Amino acid sequence: MDFARPDNIILTNIGINDKALAGCSEEIGKGLTTLESIISNHHQRGADELPHRGLKDFGFEELPFKRFAANSALYYCMIIAFFLFETFKEDVLEEVMPGQLRNNVSGRL
Repeated sequence: MDFARPDNIILTNIGINDKALAGCSEEIGKGLTTLESIISNHHQRGADELPHRGLKDFGFEELPFKRFAANSALYYCMIIAFFLFETFKEDVLEEVMPGQLRNNVSGRL
C-alpha cells in the first residue's frame, strides 16, 4: 500500500567537497548532483549485495574452521554447490516461467 510506505530522508555531503568531483567532467559532475540521480543512486545502493545474499542464504556467513586451507576448501565447495543449485533451478523453471520472471523468482526459492 503506497500510503503505508515509510518516508526516507537522504543526507548527503555533495557540494561540500569540490575535490570529490574534480576528476569528472563538468557535465558528469552536474549529472551526479541532480536530485533524480541522488534518489536513483540511493535506490540502487543494495543491488550489489544481492548475489552475496543468495550465497549467504545458501550457506553460512562464518566459516567453521580455524585454518585458512580448510576454510578455503569449504568455501570453494560451497561456491560450486551454489552454482549447481542455481543452474538446476534455471533448468527446472525454464519451461514454466519466461526468462525475466524466472530470474527474479529464482533468487527467492
